[in-house]
Amino acid sequence: YKGVDATSDGHGAWTGRWRGQFQRDGTTYYLGRNFESEQAAAEAVNTKFRELGLDPPNNVALLASTAPAAGSAGLAVKTGGETVGDAAGDAIAAAVGDAGP
Repeated sequence: YKGVDATSDGHGAWTGRWRGQFQRDGTTYYLGRNFESEQAAAEAVNTKFRELGLDPPNNVALLASTAPAAGSAGLAVKTGGETVGDAAGDAIAAAVGDAGP
C-alpha cells in the first residue's frame, strides 16, 4: 500500500505494527505508527488524502479486525522541519478506531 510501511524497534527488528506516512507539497503527514495491520494504516492514508481533496491511493476495505492498537500515535504534520499536531488527527483516528494519545 502507498504510504504504509512496517515499524521497527530502533534495532531493525519488526515490531509487528504498521505506520502511515506520506509527503505532499513539502509537507510530511504522520498518521500513526502503531496500526495492527497494513490495511488500517492504508485506510488512514486514504482518509487524509480525502481530507486534502485528493483521490485515495489505496484500494482497501476497512474491517473491524484492522483497527489500530490502543495507544497508537496520533497524527502529526511536519512542515519546514517542524512537526506539529493536526486537528484532523482525531477525525482520522476515529475513522480507523483509535482515540489516540
